[in-house]
Amino acid sequence: MGAPIRPNPRIEQGEAPMNLPNLRLMKSPQGIHQLLQVIHSKNPHVSIWQMIKNRRIHIEAEMVVLDQKRKTFTLKTDQKYLFSPSRDVFFFSPYKTVLFKCPIAGLHENQITLRYPVELRTVEKRSVPRWSFDGSEKQIVLLSKLSGYRSLNRRYEKPLLDLGNGGFGFIISPLEFTHFAEGDKVKIDRLLFPGSFPPKKPDPLLGQVAYIIHKKFDPDQSGFRVGVSFL
Repeated sequence: MGAPIRPNPRIEQGEAPMNLPNLRLMKSPQGIHQLLQVIHSKNPHVSIWQMIKNRRIHIEAEMVVLDQKRKTFTLKTDQKYLFSPSRDVFFFSPYKTVLFKCPIAGLHENQITLRYPVELRTVEKRSVPRWSFDGSEKQIVLLSKLSGYRSLNRRYEKPLLDLGNGGFGFIISPLEFTHFAEGDKVKIDRLLFPGSFPPKKPDPLLGQVAYIIHKKFDPDQSGFRVGVSFL
């Protein structure tokens, strides 16, 4: 097993969001493999992170190998990292909103091999559509914070990434990362859509921050995806 590369990663404060609302628990080994297989074939781009000295080290990666016999999968990344082989890694796929933690099987320069998780959390199968957007500020959410450590009652106007029956996702900048935390309550004042996009939800709505994930939009721009569940 190769030694971890010395890093130049983006390091953030915060705990890993494992207890998310509106996510179902999956423990079936076959179901877990099938879900990883879908992610590998449909959208292999994922986020992983590890807690090091109460800090969260993020890496954007691509799933390149899935080995059902060994119950491992391998991720490739262009980012430098410093992961401890003795600590669990947290995994997030936006494709199926899959979240889990698992041990490291091997570290090899720009590849990380992880073991299958014992359990994972994923969204319930939706009976209503979920709309995805490009974050181009054509679809906007207006919201304010009702609880949390910072920026109470401040109003935010943010680009939407997606919207469904159970919640929505939006973008914040790296400078706003400390303004939000998992569990914060928010008031959704308005959801704005141009043209024939889905109608806005009745105003006002209450929501809770379910997760915050580092997101790279292009080589020169990165930020954070905030997921909110409707209450």
